[in-house]
Amino acid sequence: MDFYKIYDIFMIFKYFLMCPRLNSGRRRRKVLSHLLDIWTIVEYCRTVCKAINREEKMMSIRDTLINDRTVFMKSGEKDKLAVIRMVIGDMETAEKTPQGPVTFDDAKMVSFLNKQVSAREKTAQEYEAKGITDRAEKEKYEISVIKEYLPAAPSADEVNDMIVKAIADLGLEAPTVKDTGKIVKQIDNPSVGGKDVSAYIKAL
Repeated sequence: MDFYKIYDIFMIFKYFLMCPRLNSGRRRRKVLSHLLDIWTIVEYCRTVCKAINREEKMMSIRDTLINDRTVFMKSGEKDKLAVIRMVIGDMETAEKTPQGPVTFDDAKMVSFLNKQVSAREKTAQEYEAKGITDRAEKEKYEISVIKEYLPAAPSADEVNDMIVKAIADLGLEAPTVKDTGKIVKQIDNPSVGGKDVSAYIKAL
């Protein structure tokens, strides 16, 4: 439901309520009173929606994981909870560096979660090769849960656009495979790796 459109409609009725001529008559006052009640509810819903949208935009991937751990505990979703607990445990271990504890931002979280997915994909393939299908399915389930916290992967065209821009920004007129590292660093996007860049360069 689009509360914003409904809100705009009832804003009109609000101005009618302020008109003395329309406030004459017991029945009309009753109707307008109901309209005012509905408008108040819609305004409240609009405020709540804005607050939710603002919170979703502000919450980092790391915070979302930790928040969902509590949500799954309360809702009794044991399978998802088990996956989230493993991921958070690995994350907290990875955040303990020789230089001291750090807190992963979204970019580092994407890189970390991609590694979690890759490790499980490899394990799932090993189980499938050995015919241990139940363990392979468990790994695949964990992958599906983790991927919910990863941003949508850019399309091939979007990846190419980022590579082209990075090459232009670096002033490389004839890039070679040796320039892959520089280009990847310039792009600074976890979704674009050396394989993408080298494949693009070889296709030139």
